[in-house]
Amino acid sequence: MFPILEVISRFFARERRRRATCSEIAILCVVANKHDESLIRETCREQGWDVWFTSDTRMAQRQMEGYAYPIVLLDREVAGDAWRQAISGLTAAGSLCILLVPRVFDDHLWNEVVRWGGYDILPKPLRREDLRRAIRLAWSYWMGARRPAAIPGEST
Repeated sequence: MFPILEVISRFFARERRRRATCSEIAILCVVANKHDESLIRETCREQGWDVWFTSDTRMAQRQMEGYAYPIVLLDREVAGDAWRQAISGLTAAGSLCILLVPRVFDDHLWNEVVRWGGYDILPKPLRREDLRRAIRLAWSYWMGARRPAAIPGEST
């Protein structure tokens, strides 16, 4: 194969893989507030993301057994004082990014979330643009974390 054709072929193959994975964003939301659920549902529909809802952490863990969601939004109010154990239990199901959704947050809470296996904090009140940004960043991180090491001789 001519070198230029090989480069073009690799580019298009990489682009096809990128497009295929961009449409696969799947989000599991553990929320009880109907307003938050409505905002999340609308935002995900606009972006073409798949979203599922549950109102308790035990159901979320059972849901994770059947499907590996890369992103989980976990409302701190739903998890209550057991939010640390909820994060730990959900991350045991596999590689995912958990966004804790608290009313109040600070650096200490963020450190706790990360220490227990979470990815980030998305504070309330939820705003559409913050939700989009947080999910895109979590998705980008998740995709990068699962990407295999570079193949020698192949540029990215």
